[in-house]
Amino acid sequence: MNKKPDLLIDLTRLVNRFLDGLFPTGVDRVTLAYLNHYEGRARVFFLLKTKYNIFSQKKSIKLFQLLKSPDFTKKKLILLLSKGVLLGHLEKDIEGCVFFNTDHRGLNQPSYQKLLRRLKVKPVYMLHDLIPIQYPEYCRHNEDFKHKQRLNTMLSTAVGIITNSQDTLKHLKNYAQQFQYSLPSTLVAPLSVPQLVLTNPQRPLQSPYFLMLSTIEPRKNHWILLQVWKKLYQKLGDKTPRLVIIGRRGWKCGNVIDLLERSVELSQVIIELNICDDETLTQYLKHAQALLFPSFSEGFGLPLIEAFLFDTPVILSDLDVFKEIAGNIPEYIDPIDGKKWQEMIIEYSKNDSLRRQNQINQIKNFSIPTWQEHFNRVDLFIEQFN
Repeated sequence: MNKKPDLLIDLTRLVNRFLDGLFPTGVDRVTLAYLNHYEGRARVFFLLKTKYNIFSQKKSIKLFQLLKSPDFTKKKLILLLSKGVLLGHLEKDIEGCVFFNTDHRGLNQPSYQKLLRRLKVKPVYMLHDLIPIQYPEYCRHNEDFKHKQRLNTMLSTAVGIITNSQDTLKHLKNYAQQFQYSLPSTLVAPLSVPQLVLTNPQRPLQSPYFLMLSTIEPRKNHWILLQVWKKLYQKLGDKTPRLVIIGRRGWKCGNVIDLLERSVELSQVIIELNICDDETLTQYLKHAQALLFPSFSEGFGLPLIEAFLFDTPVILSDLDVFKEIAGNIPEYIDPIDGKKWQEMIIEYSKNDSLRRQNQINQIKNFSIPTWQEHFNRVDLFIEQFN
């Protein structure tokens, strides 16, 4: 077998999020999984303003360990960053290395593409979705243009592209064909989730509740659930099950924020947690009547897997990617069919619901995708680039 290639991992986004004191998102958790798997073998690459920085392998290991440590502090990270940087004289040393970018950061900048070509590395990208191009109305202004730049960088510089689902790969192929790009080597490698452990088995709420786990943004479709809950409260009053929303407030969501802050009815039955640690998250996941996932579009859907970890039922949009992941186990509903959402929520709020119990029984036979399976595929994939 050929010698395994040396690796670089771009940590620009992850390092900046830690410096800003932000919790990791789903995309960041993917990068952390890559760090965990390739620790001891990969070196850190990150951009600081317009300059690129590369750590030695020894310093890279220290950074990996710090980011995973319960003793992590911003001060320790800044100190390590200031001491660990090695600059341009390493360019010859990294020539031919496999270069991972797992979070799209920087790919919309022309200078990033030029830098990769100058360094003569072999870029392998993780593509999470094409949502800004497919649904620009759900994203920040100009995000569709930026995402096209990201895809153009991927397709013009990559030796390989990893997608999280067959659905994402299908859309990538359509894009490449539309704009006459040759498709590099591709790999579908489904994602996994952190090893969440239930450390506190107590119910976080005594009353029945449902859980929505996502940033508040238009694509996630919080609006439909808030309308459903207004009608439920008008019908059931104090007997209305609670809706727990875990996630930061994002962009273009003023109508949802208005409802959360100004609706007297919803204030009685909605619980919003903008910040949530893993211990609290696992409590809410374990005891929920169901996870609700009414998104208009997704590239994968990590909360679905997280719910299945705790045998928690899921009610979600009838998206192809969800069906690819979970087959016929969850309940699928059109994301704008408010009447059906209401009917299913009432059904799943019953402790003696046979429909809910049937899904729980099916979940027990579901094979949770693992990071080991993911990296078995990725390791084999990158061997060809040595």
